[in-house]
Amino acid sequence: MSKDLQIPIIGCASHRLNLAANRIMGDYEDVLFKVNEDMNKLSTSKRSGQLKKKTELRPVIRNTTRWSSNFHMVQRYFDLLEFLDASDHEIAMILPLIRKT
Repeated sequence: MSKDLQIPIIGCASHRLNLAANRIMGDYEDVLFKVNEDMNKLSTSKRSGQLKKKTELRPVIRNTTRWSSNFHMVQRYFDLLEFLDASDHEIAMILPLIRKT
């Protein structure tokens, strides 16, 4: 239709931003995948109940169609670290980044 009217197609700016951000974050996909797995494990009813005793913060799962969800997920991951007990064997098994620090 745009060819018939000789009007150039202008793509959605939000979509282009999302594509650009995903291209940049592609180098970190393995880390983002691991953090997302950890957040999924922390979202189970057992782990969520344990977290609820320590903080009102809840795990954030990423939505791959929204680049900002990666940012929010990683930010919440670091916010939750202070409430996770690395001496708890089950938590340490879920969160390998804690074990390494």
